[in-house]
Amino acid sequence: MNSKPRGVPSGGRKGGAPPLPPPNSYIRQKTNKRNHNKRKPTWRNAKTHATANKTTATDPATAPTPTSIEPCYASFHNNTITCRSEDPTLAWNHVLSKSTAPCLQVSSVVPRTLFASPRAPETLRVVCISDTHGKHRRMTKDIPAGDVLIHAGDFTNCGHTSQIKDFCKWMAGMPHTHKILICGNHDITCDKDYYNGTAKNGQASWKRFHHNGKNDDVAARRALRETKNLIYLEDESIVIDGYSFYGSPWQPEFCDWAFNLDRGYPCKMMWEKIPTATDILITHGPPVGHGDMVSQQQRAGCVDLLSAVTERIRPLYHVFGHVHEGYGVTTNQTTTFINASTCTLSYRPNNAPIVFDLPRKNLNTIPSTKMESNNSGIIKISAKMKRTIALLTLILGSCCVFLLFQQPWHIHYIFLKDSVNGLLFDRSSLPTTMKDL
Repeated sequence: MNSKPRGVPSGGRKGGAPPLPPPNSYIRQKTNKRNHNKRKPTWRNAKTHATANKTTATDPATAPTPTSIEPCYASFHNNTITCRSEDPTLAWNHVLSKSTAPCLQVSSVVPRTLFASPRAPETLRVVCISDTHGKHRRMTKDIPAGDVLIHAGDFTNCGHTSQIKDFCKWMAGMPHTHKILICGNHDITCDKDYYNGTAKNGQASWKRFHHNGKNDDVAARRALRETKNLIYLEDESIVIDGYSFYGSPWQPEFCDWAFNLDRGYPCKMMWEKIPTATDILITHGPPVGHGDMVSQQQRAGCVDLLSAVTERIRPLYHVFGHVHEGYGVTTNQTTTFINASTCTLSYRPNNAPIVFDLPRKNLNTIPSTKMESNNSGIIKISAKMKRTIALLTLILGSCCVFLLFQQPWHIHYIFLKDSVNGLLFDRSSLPTTMKDL
């Protein structure tokens, strides 16, 4: 005979297990819908998975499904710590945050914003902003002066071409010597394949956001590339005063927006493109554990990005945005992580720009060199160098004109000949009459 009180099940829970909701209830429908949409890849991610698994199938019906994809692992601390990279919250809470490895330690840093102390001489000041979402003209007076202005993506609401052109004009007019820009998931017209492709629901991607008609995405991308005094980076590098800046717009899948990749191999392959010699890394999305906590207390950062940053690249600074709630600065004592999101969770541009200073390098090279990821590119001369060259040319030209007009016309040829040959100009040795020539 069972001696336990009536109503207490074998598990010991008083009152027994709660009854399940009816099959057609709202709770059941919501749960089924959530499970149905879990890890549903886009066409781009399926194609990337096929490449990662070295398959040659091009038929969407034969493309790998989420259940057939091999698990992806990220390693840390010389491969002594390993975790799955598909679930950032699980990886961080159960593995990474419990490690004592120095590269996985997170320390908060008070950000240097508008109230930062004056910079020391011979330093390169970098100003960081992100996620302005079309409110850039409301924050013009709040951006401090500096040498480099970085925007880490999401400069529009939904990538309207008119807003992109207005932003490019605004940023190009800022007083900073160098202006660096990358895209984010909201800048949809800048992602050609996404904007002209098909969303998960089968609808054209542009119809999901631009209800009044398709925007000119070609003109939008042209504005980013051709606007003067603006450096647009899309998986590219640029060297400024000896420091290498690398920019990438990609981030793990987020509500099927632009520049999205599935977690795991697609992201891991993208981060492998980042050069090891990068000093300042700019991505739109954060790495896991640094400025990536969303309002639901879940992690939105990328596990594979953190592995690439801590194990191989080890930049001085990593600038990003994407997660508005994660605004701030952290460090692992090797890299300083900056979430520069300007807008808050309610999309108000209340967060101040974050600045940091770099010691200038004494290099006898051209200050600014832009290159692709394969280290080939074009050379750009900075505005300061242009002013110096123009001033020296003006002084030299004025001296030549002054000396020429001090002599009769018939000796101008001799003066120019001697100048070209590097001879000194001696007035006493010049002929005084035509017979002496």
